[in-house]
Amino acid sequence: MRSRVILFGGSFDPIHNGHLAVAEAAIKQLNASACWLIPAFDAPLKDRVLTPFHHRVNMIKMAIDRNDHLFVNQIEATLPLPNYTVVTLQTLISLHPQFDFVLLIGADQAVDFKRWKDPEVIRSLVEIAVYPRIGYPQPEGFIWIHHDLIDISSTAIRNGSSTNTPAEVLRYMMSKNLYTEQIVAAMISEKRMAHVLRVTQLTRQLALRYGCDADKAVMAGLFHDAVKQWPQERLLRWMRLYRPQLLHLHPAIWHAFVGADVLKHSYHIRDRSVLQAIAHHVEGNSSDLLAKILYVADKIEPGRKYDTDLLIQAAFNDIHKTVRIVKTMQAQHLGKEISNDIN
Repeated sequence: MRSRVILFGGSFDPIHNGHLAVAEAAIKQLNASACWLIPAFDAPLKDRVLTPFHHRVNMIKMAIDRNDHLFVNQIEATLPLPNYTVVTLQTLISLHPQFDFVLLIGADQAVDFKRWKDPEVIRSLVEIAVYPRIGYPQPEGFIWIHHDLIDISSTAIRNGSSTNTPAEVLRYMMSKNLYTEQIVAAMISEKRMAHVLRVTQLTRQLALRYGCDADKAVMAGLFHDAVKQWPQERLLRWMRLYRPQLLHLHPAIWHAFVGADVLKHSYHIRDRSVLQAIAHHVEGNSSDLLAKILYVADKIEPGRKYDTDLLIQAAFNDIHKTVRIVKTMQAQHLGKEISNDIN
């Protein structure tokens, strides 16, 4: 008996739990042996550039790692551009004549199926199954996959309004800074974001100077003020949940700890140096090298109201000495004494 294999194409930028649920439902309802997830190499009709192909493939592999019926197929990376679904199907059929393929598409795609390149040729090559999408009716002339409507989108994950994808995917996309800038930009004002970008650039430059990981430096720089403009009530909820012992600190400092905790608990980042850097960027109470770099970069980025040229030069010469200088300046400004046990 020939095996039935489902072909599920898309940008997968990134893959999310909705994709996984639909693929599983299709396998069960169509009595298929497997579902091949086929990431598009390019998407010329989209209004944005896709995340590099290898990153999307890596995220798919992480998402399906524990599933024996889901596989990633990178065929579209080998085909000429612009590529069309009909070409992908013809190629796969020629490579795998032992399988009966079913093309899985969304109800939104089914509405426009007649506009696809060679739709009748596609119908002659494979069966077509359709899964429900919010706002689209059940189309006629297709196999219908019965499944609850899933209100999950890759767009929502990219802009930070959803984290509904496997923890491994969240950790990977953040550690590679695939969507971090977009996520942070959605959380703060343009003015605050301009500051964040200047701090991030300087943090990265200093990290490279002192042998720190550039991706970690960028993540720390971007997230150091990510929640700074949250309402105090929201910050308070996070502080009560994860840092109750620090509630005595001034609320102006809370955003540093909450920013680190958002990365840790919402995005599953476990890197101590990144979390330490964000949590201690306000007062510089960490001896970790990346934490020192971010602390300094935040205080001397070129957009500050005072002249920071000499301080930036000093930071590239001796970051430890510059930390002490900045601490002195900060203590004088705030009217506080420097703690003797901080280098």
